Amino acid sequence: MYRLPIVEDPSPWIATVRPPSRVCPRRFCFNFVADGSDFAPGLHGSVDEAVQASRRVIGDHCSGSFGRCSRGGLEGDQDLYEPHEPALAREGLPWFYFISDASHVVDDLREAYVTESTALWDTLS
Repeated sequence: MYRLPIVEDPSPWIATVRPPSRVCPRRFCFNFVADGSDFAPGLHGSVDEAVQASRRVIGDHCSGSFGRCSRGGLEGDQDLYEPHEPALAREGLPWFYFISDASHVVDDLREAYVTESTALWDTLS
């Protein structure tokens, strides 16, 4: 886990305006852990075990376990963004909003990504 750089969240994001490809989506990423929240890194055998292992987070963090995410403003190995669909839906943003291009989408969703993002942003992704 590493501390994310301080970045203003330009909320509200506008669904029809494509975000910059390298922006850290923070609360819209499944790997984001906000300051003051509880977090239990790793895998656990049950919810009770996870709750027992959880600790209070100090400062916003990226909880990605596969290395540093290149969107955090650091030199990272890869783009580890993982959409947090409930947070996106609450803000009226599409599931693909922060996905920079079709190469970052699993095969099963690639066609939907291209179709939906092209329709929304009028450009091939």
